Amino acid sequence: MFNRLFQSKRAQKTKEIGTDSTGIMMHLKRDSVCLGDDVTAPNPWNVRLERDTMLSEFMILLIRYVPQMKECEWIVECGRRPIGRLISDESCVYKRELWISDICISELSGNEIFCRRRIKR
Repeated sequence: MFNRLFQSKRAQKTKEIGTDSTGIMMHLKRDSVCLGDDVTAPNPWNVRLERDTMLSEFMILLIRYVPQMKECEWIVECGRRPIGRLISDESCVYKRELWISDICISELSGNEIFCRRRIKR
């Protein structure tokens, strides 16, 4: 009985965060950066990743998702909780910084990621 209940709860949680045996579906959104970009805001992108993808690897993928801009900072949030940032220099080269441990993306509290633009001053 306990095993059946545990499996049922596990299946329910898996369904809630968009995972299955083959991977996890991440739902990405970001701030718009110009008027033309507003048309598609919040610029959604869904990507399926392996469950054991590390957060540091996922951040590399996010560099391809956000627009290439000089001296820009993107705060990466999961469930409104900041988990890291992407910072570009004057050559539009991004560096990534994690604010939490480098865990598997399947261990995050959800599968919705929002990239919030912050202008460097």
